[in-house]
Amino acid sequence: MIHRSLTAVLAVGALALTACGGESGASTDQQSASSAPDAENVVARVNGEALTAVDLQSQIQAMSQRGQGVNRDQALQELIELELMSQKAEAEGLPEQPEIAATIERQRASLLAQHLIRSQLQDFEVSEEELRAAYEERTADTQGTEYKARHILLEEKEQAEEMIQQLDDGAEFAELAKNNSTGPTKSRGGDLGWFSAEQMVEPFMNEVKALEPGNYTTEPVETQYGWHVIQLDETREAQKPGFEQMKRELRNELVGKKIQDYVGSLRDDAEIEITDGGGEADSGSSN
Repeated sequence: MIHRSLTAVLAVGALALTACGGESGASTDQQSASSAPDAENVVARVNGEALTAVDLQSQIQAMSQRGQGVNRDQALQELIELELMSQKAEAEGLPEQPEIAATIERQRASLLAQHLIRSQLQDFEVSEEELRAAYEERTADTQGTEYKARHILLEEKEQAEEMIQQLDDGAEFAELAKNNSTGPTKSRGGDLGWFSAEQMVEPFMNEVKALEPGNYTTEPVETQYGWHVIQLDETREAQKPGFEQMKRELRNELVGKKIQDYVGSLRDDAEIEITDGGGEADSGSSN
C-alpha cells in the first residue's frame, strides 16, 4: 500500500499546475520550454562559481511560493547569499554528516518525484464524466433532516436562566445573543446556520430535536462549551450539495487516486528488498 502522505504531496504538486488554466502536462511543458531562461546566461559569480539565469528564475519562483513579492534584484541578492552559505557549509564538511546527507538526498528525491508527476500530467487528467460519476456516488446517500438554529452561549447557568426570563418577557433572541453570548456566533445574533445532527454535540442536539420551529429552550442546556439557550428557526430535508461546489474536492481525490495507482505500478515493476528490522521510528508513524 502506498503511503498516503506521499500521494498527497505528489497530488498537490500536480494540481498546482492543473489549476493554472487547466492545461495538460504537454502544453505546460511546451510553454515552459518556450519561456525557459538561458542556462548559459551567467547572472553572477560567487568565488568563481557561476549563477545562471536558470538559478535566478528558480529563486524567483521559490520566493513567490513563499508569498514574497517577486523582485528580481532582491532574488539575485538572496541567491548570492544562499550560494555563499552553501560554499561555507561545503568547506566545513557539513554535507558529509550522515543526517545532513540523508536530508539532502530525501529533498532531492521529493523534488524529482513531484517533477516526474508534473511531466505526466495528462495521464492523470480527470474527465467531466469521471467527476459526475464520483459526485453521484458521493451524494447518493444524502438524506435526513437539517436544522437552522441560534444559540446564546454563557459561562454560568444563572446567566442562561436570566436570558430565558428575558425571552419570556418578549426580548429578541438575536439581540440577546449579540449583547450577551460568549460564542463566535455572537456577531451574527447567535446564528449557527444549517447543520446536521452529526455536527453538534449530543446534549445540544437532543434539545434542538425536541423543539418546534420558532421555539426556544425553557431550561439552560449544558455542554462542554458552557451553558446554552437555543432557538430553532427552521428544519428541512438534507440538501444534496451542488456539483460545482464539490468539483474541486472531487478532482483532487481522483487525481490523487490516479497518482496512487501510478506509484503502485512502479512498485509492482520494481525489485524491493526491505532490510529494516521492523522497530519503531524515532518519531512519527510509518503507517
